[in-house]
Amino acid sequence: MDTEFEEKTYENYFNAELNNRSKVFFPLGQVQEGFLGFDSSADSRSLSDFLRLNY
Repeated sequence: MDTEFEEKTYENYFNAELNNRSKVFFPLGQVQEGFLGFDSSADSRSLSDFLRLNY
């Protein structure tokens, strides 16, 4: 496997940022990540966030 970054380091900073910017934040465990297909989730009601991400 050829990787470009260490996921755990990236994931820790990403989760800290989500925790600071969202009232609802839920980091998943490895089993849940594998089943659901994502690492973390947060609730954002900011239209500008979705527009920035092209949603």
